[in-house]
Amino acid sequence: VNGGWSSWGSWGRCSHTCGGGSQYRERSCTNPPPSGGGRRCYGSSSRSQSCNTNHCPVDGGWSSWGSWGSCSLTCGGGSQSRKRSCTNPPPGRGGWRCRGSSSRSQSCNINHCPVHGGWSSWGSWGRCSLTCGGGSEYQERSCTNPPPGRGGWWCCGSSSRSQSCNTNRCPVDGGWSSWGSWGSCSLTCGGGSQSQKRSCTNPPPRWGGGCHGHSSMSQSCNTNHCPVNGGWSEWSPWSICTKTVSGIQIRFRECSNPEPAYGGEHCNGSRALVRECNKMSSCHEVFPLRFKTESNPSVGTMEIHTNSSWKKLCTSTWNKVEVDLTCIAMGYSNSSDYGRWYEDSGIVSEASTNFNCTTTLTKCEESFSNKLQFCKVPVRLNGANVKYGGRVEVFYKGKWGKICTNGWDFNDAQVICRQLGFEEALAEFIGSNVEDGNITSVMADVSCNGEEVELASCARTDGKLNVPGQCRGDSKGSQALCQPKNEEVLGKENLYFDIGSNEILHCSIRNKTSFARWVINGQKVQRMNSSSKRVKATEDGKLVIENVQLSDGGTYECLRLEYVQYYTVYINARFTENTRDQQSLTAYTSGTINCGAEGTPRPQITWRKQGEKLVLNGRRFTQIPSGSLQIDPVHPEDSGTYRCTVTQNKGSKRVTSRHKSINVSVIVRPEVRISGASNLIREGDTVTLTCKIIQGQPQPQITWLKNNLSEGHNMSLSFHKITQKDTGLYTCEAKNPGGIFAENIYISVKVPPHLNPELKNLSVQLNSTFETDCFKRGDPPVYVNWTKDGKALDNKNTLVIKRMTLDHGG
Repeated sequence: VNGGWSSWGSWGRCSHTCGGGSQYRERSCTNPPPSGGGRRCYGSSSRSQSCNTNHCPVDGGWSSWGSWGSCSLTCGGGSQSRKRSCTNPPPGRGGWRCRGSSSRSQSCNINHCPVHGGWSSWGSWGRCSLTCGGGSEYQERSCTNPPPGRGGWWCCGSSSRSQSCNTNRCPVDGGWSSWGSWGSCSLTCGGGSQSQKRSCTNPPPRWGGGCHGHSSMSQSCNTNHCPVNGGWSEWSPWSICTKTVSGIQIRFRECSNPEPAYGGEHCNGSRALVRECNKMSSCHEVFPLRFKTESNPSVGTMEIHTNSSWKKLCTSTWNKVEVDLTCIAMGYSNSSDYGRWYEDSGIVSEASTNFNCTTTLTKCEESFSNKLQFCKVPVRLNGANVKYGGRVEVFYKGKWGKICTNGWDFNDAQVICRQLGFEEALAEFIGSNVEDGNITSVMADVSCNGEEVELASCARTDGKLNVPGQCRGDSKGSQALCQPKNEEVLGKENLYFDIGSNEILHCSIRNKTSFARWVINGQKVQRMNSSSKRVKATEDGKLVIENVQLSDGGTYECLRLEYVQYYTVYINARFTENTRDQQSLTAYTSGTINCGAEGTPRPQITWRKQGEKLVLNGRRFTQIPSGSLQIDPVHPEDSGTYRCTVTQNKGSKRVTSRHKSINVSVIVRPEVRISGASNLIREGDTVTLTCKIIQGQPQPQITWLKNNLSEGHNMSLSFHKITQKDTGLYTCEAKNPGGIFAENIYISVKVPPHLNPELKNLSVQLNSTFETDCFKRGDPPVYVNWTKDGKALDNKNTLVIKRMTLDHGG
């Protein structure tokens, strides 16, 4: 079977998409395939034809890169670029443009740029070089905006400029005259002070000036001991009356308070007093007494001073008891047999009364003082709502007045209660429920021993009845609380409480059915169960006091039907918060050393310095009503340890004292002077400024400032090879708790002229320009004189010659 061709297949893909290509198709000898020795198919098994004969598009091609362009910056990192074009070949017949970038860039000149300096803003004007009379002030700027770097240029222009300031006239500080003579001593002995003065007249100050320092100084003088004049002791109690009717009483005193010393005088006045007793009158005649002797110092005549003269004592009732008392009162041990008395009427006559006294009299002084008369002084209790307690008032010159609390104690209250007819005193105060009342103080102080029957018999320590000014201490005056008569008292007890404590008072129970009532300083206490009440009475007769206060001091009464029980509550004294261990005062001003105390009754305060009792005479040292010590003016030597003693009376036998040591420092405001700077300071000099302390306590801290900036804290400020940069206003500032003192000095550093080191023989081309400086540095401004061959050319620093010629040589 001969082979036969199959049908032609499809044309294949054209070999080119444009510009003429070829495409093929094929057939196979399979229709039928040859077999049995038949022939293969005749002809070609493939056929081709042209295809895509249209022109092809031309894609663009890049040209070669061009040269690099110039750099965009000369330093600091710029950029440069180069280019190419799509012309090799250019695109055509719809061909593609060139792919990629037509330009390329790269970094260049990456070296750092030089930084040219720039000026900062002008600073503030500095302190004026002078405070008056026309000074200069400077302001500066710095080449820091930015600072020059990497070979950059320095800023052009000046870094500082100045202007005039403080053109007002300078005050002329006054100068002290010579010290005057020492003044008279304030005391003739015992250590006084004297002062000398100077005046601010050499020269006198002008335009606001003044002298520094003090116009006066003082020193101790007359430090020898003062004569101590003798002082009488307290009078002894009056003796027992010699008769039940119209007798006499005698009392005496000793010249021992103090004893005369250092040439001081003996006590003036009578050692003994005699008075009538057991008379119907309420007044007692009191007479000075003396023993007049002749050859025998133990035998003489007793005389009394009356009606301005000494008269002999004579009475028909004179007896041995009276003689004994008189002799003892005059300093003898007793009397021996005495002579015959002469009859006469009255107490005093010119008749003689002779008797003997054993033991030699040591000393007997005559007295010429007028007779004294003591009458019964009316007293009363007032200002409280209880009839048996209150403020003690004395009737004097037609009105009632109070007694100051200074030294008032239980013995004084005992006499008041006795004079008013009460059983005895319960307490020397009644607490806070006493009206102050606008009542004058008529008695400064009394001193009773508790045995007197009336106030007039008590010693007076103030020496006068009228008291000018106000009392120190409690303004409410002295107080007393008395026990009524015919009252069954179950018990009396003193209690001592601390402020802030909690206390319970118990009322003794004799009869459980008896109802108990509490009275505090005359005020009834309601029975309360509420916890809101600080002071309350309970059902079982107790009195509860929570958080004890000053006002809780006073008299507490527990009343039952058949008896009463008394408690006197004292609030223990304590120092107030302003009483500090360390206190300071400022010299030459008024100062107060604070020491306060609170308690009931109000405590008294006394002062000592370095163990010595202070004399509060009002000259410089005064105790103010609070108890604190005022010093005016304060002196530096007032530093030291002061002792504040608080004393509080608590009943008849209990007096408590508390002490507080206060270390007082006196602050003296600092004062300094600057030395060490000459008028002319050259660059390169060694300069030391010294800040000398004129005064200051405690030692002031020194700070050196330059244009208000700290330079250190040493006493001296040194410059080794000083430069013009050290020019400025320097201040020595001294500081302590007393204040700040500043002294100023302006340092101006002068710079000698420095010639231009480049000045030397030079060769210069013809027709060129020649320019050079004479000097590089100099302050103050340098005077310049250019000469050529001895002839003056110019007086400017910079010499400029344009278009050099042969004539310019030289």
